[in-house]
Amino acid sequence: MPISQVDTLTDAQVEEMLADEEKLNSFVNSLPYIQDYMLRKGEADRLQGEVDDLTKRCGANPELEARRTELDKKRTEFQEKSEQKRRKECELTQAALYEKLDAAAKAIDVECDEIVSQFLDGEMEAKDFAKAYKEKRVVYHSRSAKKESIAHSM
Repeated sequence: MPISQVDTLTDAQVEEMLADEEKLNSFVNSLPYIQDYMLRKGEADRLQGEVDDLTKRCGANPELEARRTELDKKRTEFQEKSEQKRRKECELTQAALYEKLDAAAKAIDVECDEIVSQFLDGEMEAKDFAKAYKEKRVVYHSRSAKKESIAHSM
């Protein structure tokens, strides 16, 4: 079951899934980023097995030690990049994008209010006001439309 379908489950179904470890494990293992992680982990384990096997057959070999060091370095890089990917995926959830667009739209709305205040206080000419206000409102409405689109798809 994809994670997007969790929202369609009733409370009883969610509680049933949480109570049944096999169902919960099945759900977690069906998530795309978990599957991707498991594939990468399997490949890393396979490579480590090959390195260990070669070490046993070859004994102490300077070239092999250099390769092992390189493998360890690449493993560390892989783990760091996997963590970065996980964080980016969290940042790009629909809820997070919605919140960012909402904050950005509110900020532009405040800027529009400031432009209106400047115009009403006589600090800005009508031509400059019209241009600045129009630009900000276009951005505001664009962000609001994107925010509503995300809200309808959640």
